[in-house]
Amino acid sequence: MPVYFKAATCAFRTVAPARMVDDVLIPADPPAPGEVEVTAERLAEIEASIGTGGRLQSGDDGQPVIVWPLYFAPSTGGFYDTAFAAYVLPADVREVTRERHAELLAMQAAGHRIVPDSDGMPSAASPVITLADQARALVRGGLTVSGDGAPNGCYGCDDISRRAMADIATGIAAGFGFPGGGPTFDLTLADRVSFVTFDSESNFLAVAAAVRNFIYACTQVIAGRSDVLPDATVTIRAGHRDAS
Repeated sequence: MPVYFKAATCAFRTVAPARMVDDVLIPADPPAPGEVEVTAERLAEIEASIGTGGRLQSGDDGQPVIVWPLYFAPSTGGFYDTAFAAYVLPADVREVTRERHAELLAMQAAGHRIVPDSDGMPSAASPVITLADQARALVRGGLTVSGDGAPNGCYGCDDISRRAMADIATGIAAGFGFPGGGPTFDLTLADRVSFVTFDSESNFLAVAAAVRNFIYACTQVIAGRSDVLPDATVTIRAGHRDAS
């Protein structure tokens, strides 16, 4: 028997098929305005999905479609997508649109936290920036050196830069001089593009010591052993090994 679906009411209507009555063919009722015919296979899929929690809606073409509710539970802070599993839902779940869910996930990827608002709906809260986070950011940003005791610039404090400076300082201490054996050498700065030229071993050792001390102070904060963030800018004066 033909089955029609009306988008406005999300309702099905079954009509009698075409039939012969007293040798006269009585055609099946045609779809009314706003109705579309649904195949038997599609109707069976719809009925099976509704039985497992799907929700009937009208698609863009007027045909019936099943949508699967998406929920958020303030008690757990989690989302429950019924399209993937038949969850035992917490008692305090709130339904969330998939558009809103996508917005929240994008904000979470940008560093925000998903937390319930006063109505228990999910919302994006500004990220909590800890001292450890700030210390890590300082390390990523590098140490800016000023003064007349060393080439000015922002020196990288990442592991590669740190190890390179430590190796050079070790070579100088061992009497090997600058890399390459010349009177000067170039060192790439934190931006990986700019560089500075050292012509004094003592100036290089002053910068290496400043970078070492800066990284150490940051790692102490990251480890929770200190709550004092170091200054990301130091001044090195000529004739002094210590930065101020």
